[in-house]
Amino acid sequence: MQSNVPSITEITQAGSFGLRLPKLPSNPFVGLRPFKSDEALLYFGRREQTIELLRQLDRTHFVALVGSSGCGKSSLVYAGLIPKLEAGFLVEERDQWLIARMKPGDDPLQNLAAALSPHSTAEPASLDASIRASDVAALLESLTPTLTRSDANLLLLIDQFEELFRFGLESGKRGNRAEATCFVELMLALSEQRQLPIYVVMTMRSDFIGDCDNFYGLPEAMNRSQYLVPRLTDKQLRQAIEGPIHLFGANITPRLLDRVLNDVGDKSDQLPVMQHALMRTWEQWQKRAFVVPPSGGGDSESEANRLKAQLRTPLDVEHYEAVGTLTEALSRDAEAALESLSEENQKIAERMFQVLTDTDARNRQIRRPAHLSELCAITGTDRKTIEAIIEEFSGSGRSFLTQTNEADPLINISHESLIRNWDKLNEWTNKEIESKTIYLRIADAAELHEKGQTRLWTDPQLQLTLNWLEENNPNQAWSSRYDPAFNRAMTFLDESRKARNAEVLAKQQQQKKERYLTISGIVFGITSVFLILFAWQQMKLRDEAEVSSKQMQKLVNEVTKQEQIAQEMAKELNNKKLELETAMKNMSQQSKNKVEALGAALKNREKILQRLNDRERREYLEREANLSKGEAVTYRHPVVGNISYKGKPNGTAVILGDWIDKNTVPVDAPELKEVGVRNVKLYKPAAIQMKAALKKIRERGLLNRISWVGSLRLVPQLEFIDISSHSLGIAFDIRIKGNSNSPDRDLRDLISIFKDYKFKQGTSGPLCIRLDSDIIHFEYKP
Repeated sequence: MQSNVPSITEITQAGSFGLRLPKLPSNPFVGLRPFKSDEALLYFGRREQTIELLRQLDRTHFVALVGSSGCGKSSLVYAGLIPKLEAGFLVEERDQWLIARMKPGDDPLQNLAAALSPHSTAEPASLDASIRASDVAALLESLTPTLTRSDANLLLLIDQFEELFRFGLESGKRGNRAEATCFVELMLALSEQRQLPIYVVMTMRSDFIGDCDNFYGLPEAMNRSQYLVPRLTDKQLRQAIEGPIHLFGANITPRLLDRVLNDVGDKSDQLPVMQHALMRTWEQWQKRAFVVPPSGGGDSESEANRLKAQLRTPLDVEHYEAVGTLTEALSRDAEAALESLSEENQKIAERMFQVLTDTDARNRQIRRPAHLSELCAITGTDRKTIEAIIEEFSGSGRSFLTQTNEADPLINISHESLIRNWDKLNEWTNKEIESKTIYLRIADAAELHEKGQTRLWTDPQLQLTLNWLEENNPNQAWSSRYDPAFNRAMTFLDESRKARNAEVLAKQQQQKKERYLTISGIVFGITSVFLILFAWQQMKLRDEAEVSSKQMQKLVNEVTKQEQIAQEMAKELNNKKLELETAMKNMSQQSKNKVEALGAALKNREKILQRLNDRERREYLEREANLSKGEAVTYRHPVVGNISYKGKPNGTAVILGDWIDKNTVPVDAPELKEVGVRNVKLYKPAAIQMKAALKKIRERGLLNRISWVGSLRLVPQLEFIDISSHSLGIAFDIRIKGNSNSPDRDLRDLISIFKDYKFKQGTSGPLCIRLDSDIIHFEYKP
């Protein structure tokens, strides 16, 4: 930003503006990183969720805050919950709060000790020993003086709890599993005791919920006090966009607001990306809105009026598009940071980001924090260079990387959204996965060879691995992330290479010897023939001694000439053999790649064909042939009739003609109108079943117990490859109302009724559906 551009704080506090605002940051949007506790003033759209979270925490003393990546879990705690606690919204006997923040990281018990140490009277070594021994009584005793003296509550915040699964479950180390179990036991014990006012909040990605059953007591605790972060409504999302802008005294045009809302769509993981795009949009607006220099010579009041006039210029689509919109703003910014580095530092940055990303056992892309010393060791560079690269990706509002305040800081990617939205990082991550796979294959083979259970590698596998080794140049620090036996793996490769080279040399020597013997035999045979002819001529022409002498000389010359020809032929044969060996080597690699690609395609196709009967298989093959020609095809659906469609390059298909309009009818059900849903058109089978199901619900007396969450919606899904597996129906969410003596029975009755009419309990609603929940998702599937 240009130095002559004034900050919003300066503008709003210049001249006669009436009320003076507290000092604000230079930008109303925080970018990719989560909100901080001191940024609660900028946090809009989550007021209801914050209140619900406070009530949950007050009731159970433990809250498992769960949501998809990018839904705003950490921000809800830091900028929503904590400021409300510190303001005294949750008051029992004490209204003061001590906050202990931590992430499990690569040493959860040590990180827990570090978080609690400022609030404990025990020596660090004693506190660490109590924690590792799961001595809850000793731990509470060390915390009692501080909490009693300050008359305060203690909030233990465990952010990014899913890191514990990577540490304890996926590392394969028995000691890590035991330490993770100890950590969970301590966390639950602190939240369940009532001797001291200790509250525990943990945040976790919802796709890790299934991993919680690896620890006794954790699923039960989460069932009692889980809080699933809901998606922002359209109104709340508008508040999150407009609120910070209006707070800074500026405005946004309706068309830009609608554009951003449309770009966010129904994706729950777009909030960090939206924050980053709006942060850059604000900066672009400032650059364009405040380019007019002061007139000079005017008084402070006229200058303030000038600034106010410029401030009235709203943020508009042109500013948003200039930074790349929601689609490209993040990737452009990351690319700009990368391009600002030298070519050598770009390679170091690639290696560094590969260290900071990982995939778990379910192939989910996750962050992997690493200490600065580890980054230096793996990249083979000095601390100053790494710090300069980190600054480039964390300064100027980028916030792509974060680091702790330690002598050896822990470096982390601020959010998984960067992995998903930066194409270059996605490419680096996939490359690292390939390197990890190759190295683990080498390490496994080296271990088996050491036990005498496998042989050394040979080509082509060996040569492919040696090519990878030369290109990636791995070291001990890098390999320790996956398998620490790096020297054994490299020794195995070296021995394999030496054995391969010795075998090749022996074959070459044998072939050379064979060629020499072959040429010698040819020369000897030719010589023998001419000698026989010569002897015969001698016997026949004894009296022609002089002529015979000349012929003899001629024969000798001919033999010499033939020997030379034979040697040249042998040399030519050797050259041809070397060319053939080179060609065969290249063909081997190309053939292998083609075979692997073809095998994967055939395997996928075979799986589809196995699911079909003979008639469906013939129709599938015929559709496949026509689709490959770019022609339209027809699929005979058993319920809704023939569907004509045409394949798209992205693997989906588009329905042709006016099939959807012809196959949808209004749902004339009075029950829908009673619950506030009107003018609904559904596919014919779905409309009939819906009307019958609602009538049954009324007869059972359950209609007044439910309300619709959202609205009924068509769900057409059509797969290009396997058309037989598509579904055509509707989806909706319902909520069980209060004032019922048996909500569980009501829910079971509703599920049973909908099931009778082909409505299946779906999975695209709440991510954790239980009978004690009051929301459930249904889909109609013919």
